[in-house]
Amino acid sequence: MLTSPYFLFPAVILDVIFTGFALWFAARRGDKGWFIVFLLIQLFGIPELIYLIAVRNKKK
Repeated sequence: MLTSPYFLFPAVILDVIFTGFALWFAARRGDKGWFIVFLLIQLFGIPELIYLIAVRNKKK
C-alpha cells in the first residue's frame, strides 16, 4: 500500500515543495541551524511544515 506509486509520487512531490519553501524562508530569516536541519534531514516534510507554520507571521 505505502509502496504504491500512486502514494509515493505525490508524497515525494509534496516533500520537495515543503522543503523548498522551508529552506527559502530559513535562508531569508538567517536561520542557519534550521537551514542545515532541513537540508540534511528528510522526514516527509513534517519539520518543514512545523517551521513554516511557526514563523509564518513572526517578524525578525
